[in-house]
Amino acid sequence: MGGKLYLGSLAFVALLSLLIVCLYSFMSPSPINSHTEYAYVPNGRSDNLSVINTTTNEIEYSVDLGDDPEGVAIAPDGKKVYVTNSHLNTISVIDTATNKVIAKVPVGDNPIGIAVNGKRGMVYAANFYSNDVSIIDTTINKAKYHLKVETNPVGVAVNKNGTRVYVANLGSGTVSVIDADARRVLKHVNVGPNPYGIAVTPDEKRYM
Repeated sequence: MGGKLYLGSLAFVALLSLLIVCLYSFMSPSPINSHTEYAYVPNGRSDNLSVINTTTNEIEYSVDLGDDPEGVAIAPDGKKVYVTNSHLNTISVIDTATNKVIAKVPVGDNPIGIAVNGKRGMVYAANFYSNDVSIIDTTINKAKYHLKVETNPVGVAVNKNGTRVYVANLGSGTVSVIDADARRVLKHVNVGPNPYGIAVTPDEKRYM
């Protein structure tokens, strides 16, 4: 009789353990599949980040962020995503393996555009109202420098070698060309009115 009771107790404990594991698996977000590609979309009105599976074209995850996320950039190794929270003056750092915000980095006033410099381990955030670019050291998740550009910077791009950073200044109709190593503005290039985005061609002969 005692043996049957003992075996029944073991069976109950095993069943309970199995139920707990299944419930945890159901309630916990699944880790990112390393063989699947994802797109990351900041949603300004809903204050979150949509993570889209590019194979199924379906939203798999939603990451809560700060107030009015605007710009997004992904580290070259795909392990981190950086998002500007324009109304909180911060950058959210997201671990793509867990879809968790692992840091919020204070920057300048109203960050919008953002770009990653994988060659230098830096992230550049364009701060619309403070007219500067915050330079974040990705090893410590801290803005180590703030470099003045021209009026209302929005778009940011980095060349493939990581030596130059280009910033579109919407208010002044210019693009600031920055030496990444010296952390100084080399020149301001006059362009058309209200430049917003910017990109560098693969051969680095043009930025537009």
